[in-house]
Amino acid sequence: MRRFLFLIVFFIFAIHLFADAELDSIRQAIKEKGAKWQAGITSMSILSKEERRARLGYIKGLDPAPHEREMGPVFTPSKTYPESLDWRNYNGVNYITPIRDQGACGSCVCFSVLGPMEAVMNIDAGCENLSTDMSEQELMSCNGGSCSGWNIEPAMNTLKYIGVSEEACFPYQANDNIPCSERCGRYMFTKRKANQWGWAYPYVWGIKDVVQNGPIAVSFTVYEDFNSYTGGVYRHVWGGISGYHAVTLVGWNDADSCWIVKNCWGPNWGEDGYFRIAWGECDIEQGAAWLTMVPAGYPYLIFVSYMVNDSIGGDGDGVLNPGEQGKIIVTIENVQGWDDAQFVDAVLRCNDPRISIIDSTGDYGTIVDGQSKDNASDPFEVLGVEGGSLDPVAMTLYVTAVGSSGSYWIELEFDMEFGWMQSGWPVQSEQVKTSPAVVDLNNDYIGEVIYGSEGGNLFVKNYRGEDFSTFPYHVSNKLWASPAVGDVDNDGVIDIAFAGFNNNIYLVDRLGNLSWSVTTGGPVIATPALSDLDNDNKLEIIVGSFDKKLYVLKSDGTPFNTNFPLSLPDASMITAGCAVGDINGDYTKEIIVATYGGNVYAVSPDGTILTGWPFHTGGNIWDAPSIANLDGTGVKITIGSTNDTLYVINSDGTLDWKVGTGGDVRSSPSFANVDGDNDLEIFFGSDDCFVYAYHHTGAPLAGWPIDLGSKVRSQVVFSDLNNDNAPEVIVIADGGELFVFEGNGDTFDIFPLPTAGSPTTPAVEDIDNDGDLEIFFGNINGLSAIDYKEARGYEAYWNMFRCNPKRTGNIEDAAVRIEESKDIEPTIFKIYPNPFKSSTGIFFSAVKNQKVDISIYNIVGQRVRRIESKGEKTYRIVNWDGRNNENKPVPAGVYFCVARTGRGLEIVKKLIKIE
Repeated sequence: MRRFLFLIVFFIFAIHLFADAELDSIRQAIKEKGAKWQAGITSMSILSKEERRARLGYIKGLDPAPHEREMGPVFTPSKTYPESLDWRNYNGVNYITPIRDQGACGSCVCFSVLGPMEAVMNIDAGCENLSTDMSEQELMSCNGGSCSGWNIEPAMNTLKYIGVSEEACFPYQANDNIPCSERCGRYMFTKRKANQWGWAYPYVWGIKDVVQNGPIAVSFTVYEDFNSYTGGVYRHVWGGISGYHAVTLVGWNDADSCWIVKNCWGPNWGEDGYFRIAWGECDIEQGAAWLTMVPAGYPYLIFVSYMVNDSIGGDGDGVLNPGEQGKIIVTIENVQGWDDAQFVDAVLRCNDPRISIIDSTGDYGTIVDGQSKDNASDPFEVLGVEGGSLDPVAMTLYVTAVGSSGSYWIELEFDMEFGWMQSGWPVQSEQVKTSPAVVDLNNDYIGEVIYGSEGGNLFVKNYRGEDFSTFPYHVSNKLWASPAVGDVDNDGVIDIAFAGFNNNIYLVDRLGNLSWSVTTGGPVIATPALSDLDNDNKLEIIVGSFDKKLYVLKSDGTPFNTNFPLSLPDASMITAGCAVGDINGDYTKEIIVATYGGNVYAVSPDGTILTGWPFHTGGNIWDAPSIANLDGTGVKITIGSTNDTLYVINSDGTLDWKVGTGGDVRSSPSFANVDGDNDLEIFFGSDDCFVYAYHHTGAPLAGWPIDLGSKVRSQVVFSDLNNDNAPEVIVIADGGELFVFEGNGDTFDIFPLPTAGSPTTPAVEDIDNDGDLEIFFGNINGLSAIDYKEARGYEAYWNMFRCNPKRTGNIEDAAVRIEESKDIEPTIFKIYPNPFKSSTGIFFSAVKNQKVDISIYNIVGQRVRRIESKGEKTYRIVNWDGRNNENKPVPAGVYFCVARTGRGLEIVKKLIKIE
């Protein structure tokens, strides 16, 4: 076995030595002979001589030399030709179809004759159509083509007398042993024939004379150096004959005295699959053939789009739900350049039990070539029967028509959104491991969804699932860190901070323009947090890296101060985001950061670690800490560890309480008041498949934990889905089910719903401002969106990963919603914590720059404190420290907070101070 492996390695090594030596010789010859082309390592040069020769399938000598090609070179045509012509850009239109790869088969003649055929079809149609693609495999399996070689004359005669159908009917497999019976049953409808073909005069003027009407098939001699061609105007300078090749000539350029040629060795060879070759080189003018086309005898119908009208008896969102009846309007197109379709009728079919078809027929009349038409005057009707799966429904439209050559039929397949999906979703892409943020980026009261993907794409989608502005923004390597969103530089424009496996931290604006990037010493999978640490109305970007350092960057990307990036004492990588907030009542925000080694640190903005910290958990830490003042007695820090434990830590770094589970706790905790007792409950998941809920005292919440059947590593989020003034508990299990529960653990409405695998923490928002909430989450296939149809509640909750778009992991920031950008009266007004012990926050929205008067009254109506707020932002936070206007603590008891605006609006909220 070892000897066998040694021989393989030696063989590969020898090939590369040979290729390098050959390339050096070619480059030297190019230099010595003054040729104007470049040589390099290519997909052909790395092959052995035998493998190269197998791809050269033109059999020289078998094509005749008709007498019309024997006119002497002394003949001079009377007409003149343009200085250049390129059918890839002829009056701004590209008539050439995409580059193909013949693979390890000498089928080049098939590609060389179908290249002109496809181009002339587009030229005759008068339009670009990159999807025009005829079947090389049919020429091999049903006619005389072969991997061992062929000739242009019999290939052209096949096109004239027999014809060829489209690629989709008989896909190319680089194998001439595939039987003709593998061709599709409706091949006759796409079969096209050449009308005439002929040989061009074998001179420059003769080639130009026919190429001005369209591309042509040519053959030429291939020398060894040609395999290494990477660009320029090729002339033979080195090596012997390798064989003979057939290609498609698409134009010329007098300035370089060259032909422009389409090859069939793939788009990564040569000049994006093309090459230029000097006039008279390699006998390229000696075997050139042109063709014209017979008009199509059948139409070519394709599916364009569908629309669901569910406005009568449904919710009118364009997605058919269980129990809804809808009218289906399907648009189909007759591709330009094909025959007119007459007497077009369609039958809608579906084998999915979730759909019952009430009216399956539709009349389209006549669809001329190049025209699109729908059945709005005769729509299909369907009924949504049952739910369950979130997958789209496979529909088939069986269409019949009549062309000039006879009857025609085709089955057009499409997927129809069904169930509880938001219209336009899911968005399919590479896997999404990040959790989405939902923010109004352009102040139109409609949200955008921001998320990163495994393929290194930062996506921003509108509510219909369409790309927003210039997005996606692409970086090299995958994105696992969820994006953080906020107005970083206080210029009124929302920014997006994100980080990647390529070691970089990025800031882009809402239009996808890069503001800056900062390189760290390792991959960054931790989610950035955005927070104003120095009260300058600009946001700092806070994130840890695999290089074991904590980065705090100013809005311009420079370090916040000389102590950052901060190397933490245990020298362990940082794999998760930070929590940011004032944990000890000193009116300064602290950064709570955890390392993979199991330590939790509280770091001040000056880079010092607070006394009493770090706290050691005894296991590894995979997800971020979260902070909240659970009961009004002071901020607590919560975090999970791989020693199966959730910890609740005091602001001085001491343990308040902890609770064990049956598996790793790799789910970041979150908070909500689900039982109406005016304090917060803690929710988190575990690898033992349970979701846990605890009171602030450490006592389990009634009805919990709940077994979800698979690991729970996503964060629990909350929103009032049905406007009952109580939050629902929303969580996704790793196995692929979306669960929603009432606060007491009861199942909620239509849930659970199945999802694609490897889901991420959901974000819950009314993205389209239609009065109900959507649930967005990533998965192995891209991003999904559930549209829950009931009227929503408007209270603010921990409704997305890390609580809010800025990803601070702080419950005090939970009220920042899409409405942050609106110039509205204070429809959001919240006091938290309430009851409170020492201080509380008053959260509200207001018109920008509008003065809002905040007054605190005691139970007998005496005003004890007045606070004035006037800010640039529509969303504001005012802290009351529990003191009166004389800076003395007020006694415990019931108080009332009254907010008054300049427009006369007054809002009153009760609050309670406890000992």
